[in-house]
Amino acid sequence: MKKLLFLVLFVPLAAMAQDIGKKRSNPIIYADLTFGGAGGSSDGFMLGMGLNYQRKSHLFTLRWAVLGDLSMDVIDYPPEPYYTETINDYGVLYGQRFIFGGTSLSVSAGASLYRRQTGVRIQGIATHDRDAYLGFPFEVDFKIFKRERMPYHIYGIIPVGPPTSFGNSIGIKVMGSVSHTGFIGVGLTFGLGMHKEY
Repeated sequence: MKKLLFLVLFVPLAAMAQDIGKKRSNPIIYADLTFGGAGGSSDGFMLGMGLNYQRKSHLFTLRWAVLGDLSMDVIDYPPEPYYTETINDYGVLYGQRFIFGGTSLSVSAGASLYRRQTGVRIQGIATHDRDAYLGFPFEVDFKIFKRERMPYHIYGIIPVGPPTSFGNSIGIKVMGSVSHTGFIGVGLTFGLGMHKEY
């Protein structure tokens, strides 16, 4: 009877203690911001923002990319800058992401709404044409982030709070879109979030 009572009480308590002792894994979710330049049938300064979620090796991304070509009207005085072309690309992407310690490499592609605005300035008067197309966005992303749980560091220097899976990343991203007009660009990317399971 004592043995039975021991098993009934001890086994569930031991299992609960093991569950309490296990580290709970965090989800992989992070946002990133990319600055760079792009070329193609459309070109100019490139800005990208993304929200990423990873499940196993599957990466799901919501992305907004902006491309702007800035020109200068030198006929007027003083010279007046204006955008000759602006592109807003709103995309949903799927891809694969592979993690190697404190680095990762991902490749993604998908579909987007590709909005293009072109501008012409004649005798100081700006006119704009707006078009919308279906686009096919893509990106290849390499990131560096912390290898293990540690306190969050402000500016990467000042530690704050207890060890956490939340942190910064930095990397290089090649991104673009294929549509009525297309672009491909390279930029420096900065991320914030949980970049792997710790």
